Amino acid sequence: MRFVKLYSRLPLWYHYAIGDIILFPLLYHIIRYRRRLVRKNLNNAFPEKTWKEIKLLERDFYHFFCDSIAETIYGYSAPKDQITKRAKFNNLYLLEQAAQQYGGAIAMLGHIGNWEWIADYSNQLEDTTIQSYNVYRKLKNKFFDQLMIDIRRQRGGDELEKKIVFRHVINNKKQNIPSIYALLSDQKPSFFALDYWTQFLNQDTPMLTGAETIAKKMKFPVLYVHIKRIKRGYYEATIEMIAEHPDEMQPYEITEIYTRKLEQNILENPALWLWTHNKWKFKR
Repeated sequence: MRFVKLYSRLPLWYHYAIGDIILFPLLYHIIRYRRRLVRKNLNNAFPEKTWKEIKLLERDFYHFFCDSIAETIYGYSAPKDQITKRAKFNNLYLLEQAAQQYGGAIAMLGHIGNWEWIADYSNQLEDTTIQSYNVYRKLKNKFFDQLMIDIRRQRGGDELEKKIVFRHVINNKKQNIPSIYALLSDQKPSFFALDYWTQFLNQDTPMLTGAETIAKKMKFPVLYVHIKRIKRGYYEATIEMIAEHPDEMQPYEITEIYTRKLEQNILENPALWLWTHNKWKFKR
């Protein structure tokens, strides 16, 4: 941990250089990290693309994957104003208003662009009474799990493991603590949580429904975080309302709207999504 902390203090251009010169060749050409899975996912998602187009998209993804690693490590020690400068928000007030008016709000986003920097939204909230939480799924590797928690907490905000989220939500609601919960809802559900299937990137896909479940029970508005890469090292997130009154929505309607917004977000720049996820492990 100490070495990573010291290494993170180097300038961002240095991290990018290491990514370009060492990390990309290592992951893509030598280790071939999950290349078979990435190629399979890309072929299934874009059947209309030629082999050369898929190959180019694959390389673009791995280049960005290395950038995201570099940016995450740099963010371990980067001053908060640097991250604020590099991760701009549009309509952030919508999240604040929802949390103030209803006691809480759910922010749904995907593994697009640098979601780690976007998770620093708490540093840009005007209302300092609002508590912000990033919900995460515990990593199997204990070292990397603790490292990611340390990096995220270093920049502000609280981390909540998904297993304890609902209990935490209820406690904050009882204490009248306005809160925002950010959930990365594009991961693969567990085998025992295959509740909702839909078409996503040309494939029959199970979607996580936890965000919708919490929102309906607590009557928290649900908003989508649309992430865009402006240029290398700079991102823009736009907050969009999905459902102000989730209890009035049909079952899985919120999840479906989120899926369509996520898909549109990915198609704008496919290389920015995390194709190494085994999203389609389960079949209906």
